Amino acid sequence: MRSLTPVGVIQELYGILLAHYAVRFLMHEAALTSDVDVDRLSFVHAVEVVRDAVPEFQMVAAAQQQLLYERMLQDIAAVRLPARRTRTNARVVKQKMSNFKLKRPQHYQPPKPRGTFRDAVVVQRDHGPPCSDPAEGESPCVLELAYASIQLNAARLDLRQPERCLI
Repeated sequence: MRSLTPVGVIQELYGILLAHYAVRFLMHEAALTSDVDVDRLSFVHAVEVVRDAVPEFQMVAAAQQQLLYERMLQDIAAVRLPARRTRTNARVVKQKMSNFKLKRPQHYQPPKPRGTFRDAVVVQRDHGPPCSDPAEGESPCVLELAYASIQLNAARLDLRQPERCLI
């Protein structure tokens, strides 16, 4: 950047963005006129053609500018890049640098549960303190897993239903 002030840097940046957009637009026009994919056109070649064509547009009469414009589009479309190869591998990070261990094939196969769900989880009434709502008269439930017990207090759920739900 040549500017020494922040406003000048911003102005120069906008000028570069506009020039980039103008060259891309000309590449698009050239691709449409020559019936070729835009990815096959070279951006660097298009910049060179536009740079060389600017003095010619200044010297040519207004009546001939349309012909010069069409020739410039033909010149941009004349140089084509080779066709892109299809991607054989996915675009992923091969190995992530991390403090954790790498995921191995055995980690993709979690252990299978043993027995049925009914054997693993038991829901039963707790005969401890009464429910928080004396009108209900029921006590809260206790959820027992094979290795832990969790106390579930009574809670009311508003599910837009006429009746109240007690968990």
